[in-house]
Amino acid sequence: MLRWYNLTHKVRIYIDDNDLEFINKYKRFKKVSKSSLAPEEVDIADKLVQKSVFGRYKTDTETFYLFNR
Repeated sequence: MLRWYNLTHKVRIYIDDNDLEFINKYKRFKKVSKSSLAPEEVDIADKLVQKSVFGRYKTDTETFYLFNR
């Protein structure tokens, strides 16, 4: 089911249940490595990067996702 999610008090985005589950699971982590995620979670993370919920940080050897507060 699609719903609105309040990212901040002035910013809302439209997400589905899988997105909300991913956000609640990883929003308390400082950074999450791409290699530690399941393939379907990588797809969700990439979609949330496009919506500016998560940021992407790349190093020479690894890609990390960070929750934008």
